[in-house]
Amino acid sequence: MHTRIIDLFMVVLALQLVSFGSSCFADDPKRNETTLFHLDRNRDTDRVIYALNQTENGLVDQDRPIEVYWLKNSDMGNREPLTRIQQKYGYGVKVIKQDEHAVYFHLAALPDQVFVARANLTGVKGFIRKGTKEIEIRRLFVHFKGSSYWNPVVDRIDLYGLDKNRDEIQLEKYYPKK
Repeated sequence: MHTRIIDLFMVVLALQLVSFGSSCFADDPKRNETTLFHLDRNRDTDRVIYALNQTENGLVDQDRPIEVYWLKNSDMGNREPLTRIQQKYGYGVKVIKQDEHAVYFHLAALPDQVFVARANLTGVKGFIRKGTKEIEIRRLFVHFKGSSYWNPVVDRIDLYGLDKNRDEIQLEKYYPKK
């Protein structure tokens, strides 16, 4: 009996891992053609979307290149803008440089990491560089400690992506400076 419970637990765990892994990289039904990547959190099911704004010609919109907004899954999938505090300290972006085909930017939560958004014939994609590797970003996941709304403590941020050179899944972990 005890062995059957352990076997059942292992099967359930394996199914959850397969489901989790595929959810990081499978096409998101709520993803649209301008979505670069999204950010999830361990607090709730709400999601932050990072999208590239483009002109009618498919070039980067020079006035507002990156759009960041909430997809409130806890509120029937409604779309909401970030607050000023969220933009400045949590989920917002700071553009470093841009041209018609690419935007280089930082996330407020990861000011030391340069992100690149590119538009081309195959769509829009977000990338980071790690040494000589270029990793296509698929998802960020923020792990919070505790449940304080007014003073959140970030334990770490996981970045899930795809190493195009090797065609393999990458996980980068970022820990906040103390």
